[in-house]
Amino acid sequence: MSSIAVRLANEKMLDYSKYNASEMRALFENSQSVLEKERKKNSNLALSLIEYEKNAALMQDKINKLLSRLTKTKEHYQIQIQEFSKIQIELKQQIEIKEKTIIEMKSKLQAKASPSKVNELQTLIIDLKNQLDIKEKMIIDLKSKVKSETSTSSKVEELQNIIIDLRAQNTSLSNQINKLISNNKEFELNKTIESLQSKVSELSSTAQQYIDRANHQKELFNKVQNDNIELKNTLSTVNKQLIDSLEQNKKLNKLLDISKQKEESFNIQTTTANQNVNKYTQMAKELAEQLSHETEKYAQLEKKYEELSQKSSTTSYEEQRLNAIISNLREENDRLSAKNRELNNTIFTYNMDKKYKITPKNCKCCCDTDNASREHRECVRIEGELIRIKSENVQNKKELEFMRENSLDLKKYGFLLADAVGSSFDPDRAEEEIKRLLEIAREHHQKVNDTARVPLDPFDY
Repeated sequence: MSSIAVRLANEKMLDYSKYNASEMRALFENSQSVLEKERKKNSNLALSLIEYEKNAALMQDKINKLLSRLTKTKEHYQIQIQEFSKIQIELKQQIEIKEKTIIEMKSKLQAKASPSKVNELQTLIIDLKNQLDIKEKMIIDLKSKVKSETSTSSKVEELQNIIIDLRAQNTSLSNQINKLISNNKEFELNKTIESLQSKVSELSSTAQQYIDRANHQKELFNKVQNDNIELKNTLSTVNKQLIDSLEQNKKLNKLLDISKQKEESFNIQTTTANQNVNKYTQMAKELAEQLSHETEKYAQLEKKYEELSQKSSTTSYEEQRLNAIISNLREENDRLSAKNRELNNTIFTYNMDKKYKITPKNCKCCCDTDNASREHRECVRIEGELIRIKSENVQNKKELEFMRENSLDLKKYGFLLADAVGSSFDPDRAEEEIKRLLEIAREHHQKVNDTARVPLDPFDY
């Protein structure tokens, strides 16, 4: 595991290292007592909820039954009232018609004759009917005679005249008979009027009976309406009670949800605590392995640090010496470059033939240029060595800083292990203390492996 992973693990363990073992044990016991109290409250709330639901269901059944009865009675009384209203309307219409006919018949009878005249008319009608029968027989005989005696024209004419007279008499008699029949019909109408009056009285009595029944049904309907109003009032009160009970149920459900959430959060915390204990045991193993590896690295780094400190002391002296040499060489290089410029300026003044003449002055200038180029190369080499030494110094500084950070990490690991195991830690003797704490963690892990179970209280060592 790299140092970055160890740092991340240490940051995760800081939250756990804030509390001591005694404080965590007290928190654990308090949380268990709070959980037991909340469970008891939840059980009581659940029982009260069940009772409320049962009572609400019973009240709802009663209300539904009452409503069904009320609807049935309403429908029955409404149908009866409609039937009685129809019967009343029909009876009134019939009575009005009969009364009108009676009034008309009375007016007609008052204007006409007395009953003695009616008897005389009846006798006249009977006589006229007999005469008509006789005349009809005579007409039939005459027709038979006309058929038998067609030879004589005079007799035929006489007979035809007689037939015409008889027909005229017959028409007059038929008119008289129709008048008498009409008078007789008026007499019969009187009798029918009397019968109709009796029937009208009977119908009025039956109508009164129906009216009395309708009034009785109206009274019953009013009673039913009053009962309905009372039932509505009772239903409104029952609905209010149900609404109150439902609100209480909602509140209880909210409390149950809150308690369940608390239980779940506490269970999650306990599971996370157990998981953290297992993680810390694994971390202790990994830290032990890492510490052994880090101690080896630390020893190697100490050796390197000593070597680098020696090298840095020597390289600092050499750097000062080389800086002095470089400064001198740069001055000489500047001087030689100035000479080279002067020589280049003088060369262009000579002619082409004079350039190829070898003189002692030209040889001396060439020697000077060779020496200058050699010194320039040596300056470049010395500058490269200086750059290399500076890069080595930077690397050595980085390694020293890493060693200091590792020493601080060892102290941090020691404090974390001491807090996890529940013992003290001396930062001056970091390596010895860490080894001691790792042995305690190994012994505890060995006990857990022997029992083959995780302890219920993770802080009971």
